[in-house]
Formats: sequence, C-alpha cells, structure tokens
Amino acid sequence: MDLKVLISKLIGYAIVGFSFIFKLPQILTMINTKSAEGLSEFSCMTEIFVYLNTALYSFHLGLAYSTYLENVIILAQTLIILLLLYLFSKSTSFIQTIQRLTFIPMLIVISYFCLEDKLITKNNWQLIASSPLFFMSLSKLTQIINSYRLQSTGPLSMITALLGITGNITRGFTLVVESGDLLLILNQVYSLSLNFITMVQIIIYRPKAIEETKGKDKLN
Repeated sequence: MDLKVLISKLIGYAIVGFSFIFKLPQILTMINTKSAEGLSEFSCMTEIFVYLNTALYSFHLGLAYSTYLENVIILAQTLIILLLLYLFSKSTSFIQTIQRLTFIPMLIVISYFCLEDKLITKNNWQLIASSPLFFMSLSKLTQIINSYRLQSTGPLSMITALLGITGNITRGFTLVVESGDLLLILNQVYSLSLNFITMVQIIIYRPKAIEETKGKDKLN
C-alpha cells in the first residue's frame, strides 16, 4: 500500500474515532443546563441533511468507510441534540409540532430511496452530492446569524468547534488522496470556513456569557 494512502487510512480511522465525542460537550451542556437557548432548530434540521446526504453519496460511490463513517456518527449526535431541543423548548406552534412529528419519518424515507440505488437517477445523485453545500449554508449561517443576534452562542462548545476545524482539514486530505471527488472536497473547504466563523463567535461571546452566569449566581 502506498505510504500516502496508508497515512490517509490511519487519519480517516482517527477522525471516525474522534467523531464519537464530537458533539458530546454540547449534548452534556444541554442536559446539565436543561436549556437549548441560543440554538436554532432550523439550523439543527438542515445540518442533519448535510451529514445524511454526504454519507449517502459516499456510500453510493463505494468509498471506504474510513472516508465518511463519521458523518453517520455525527448525524446520530445531531439527532440527539434536536430531540433535546424539542424537549427543552418552552413553547411550540401547531405548525412546529407537525414539522417535528414528520421530520424523522421523512429522513427514513429519503434514506431508503437512496440506499436502494436503482431508484435514484444519475442526475439526482449529482443533486444529492451538491446539496450539502446548500444545507450547510442554511444550517451554519442560520446559527451564525442567530448567535450574532443574541450575542451568545448558547451551548455551542469550543471543543466541538476545534474538532470540527481539525476534522475538516484532515478529512479534506483523506478525500484528496482516496476519492478525488471535487464536490466532497469542496464541502470540507466550505465547512471549514463556517466552522472558523463559529469558533470566533464563541471566543467573542463566551466572556459575556461567563459574566452573566456570575451575575445570576450572586443574585441567588
């Protein structure tokens, strides 16, 4: 095996291993505080499509699991975050309730049609391959705008942001070596830029959040 490919494989498995703790800090923060304040429900839902479509397209290409399995693991963690957001939401409208009840069944149906490869045309696969860029924009930009509006990043974790940036860089390398698929590589580059903005927001807004927490503790 070529040395570059061997290194890529090892990095790929390391990324998959670290993906198990990728959103764990955020999940634990939500459970401990029993709050989803600062998180955008729309952002979570669109982020799920990013990971789902990337995983389905990679599976369709027949890529090695080491090049995309983290998408499945992070997808599961994002679903947990979404369910926690549902649990800790203070109020919901009738339309939101219907949306929440139909969202996961819709994901199951989409996955079934994509895994049954013969049901999807070549043009539709191209659409699926390019869709993460669109959903990533909706997800990350919605959260970035929401954080800017609230001047808070809520339970978003610096550890998660750093792992995201590291993952984008290393996964980009493995995709260049093992797949060469331009759309998958472009997804990583674009995600890297958005994760960097999120990390900057956490750095800027975190001191304010700490001061507010100290103020509340003094009052109590």
